[in-house]
Amino acid sequence: MARILVIDDDPRVREVLSAVLNGAGHEVSEAADGTAISAVLDAGAADLVVCDLFMPERDGIEAIRSARQTAPTVPLVAISGGGSVGPSSVLEMAAALGAAAALPKPVRARVLVELVSDLLAGRSPAPPPCADAETRAATAARVCPRYHVCDAAGSSAWCGPWPR
Repeated sequence: MARILVIDDDPRVREVLSAVLNGAGHEVSEAADGTAISAVLDAGAADLVVCDLFMPERDGIEAIRSARQTAPTVPLVAISGGGSVGPSSVLEMAAALGAAAALPKPVRARVLVELVSDLLAGRSPAPPPCADAETRAATAARVCPRYHVCDAAGSSAWCGPWPR
């Protein structure tokens, strides 16, 4: 299917993401920080990039900036646990810098596979499933504490960034 570059400083995260994407039929290469992104994209060796935002050497924000200059059409998925500033603000920043999508850690396998499929097919990705769907359903609230605003989509709750 597609060639995907997974960039994360945690070898366990790289291993899990690679296994999920390999299982979906993709060819996956890995890097421990953002220094590899320019060379990989210059060589045309990736159809999509999954990139953590907090890493040593060259962080994900720098990698996204570089990727947008080197290969502006290659979709980039930002992932982050948020560090000390919280996942939503960091992921929103990544999207503003050119990431096609942003997912909080821990990344759910099904969500990642569907997102990658959508991006590779040129479709706008659906927002990720709400991590607080059960709590939200029990209280019938329309506000998701993790992703700001929820809407029902069939039998599942879907979340997106605060509308602008």
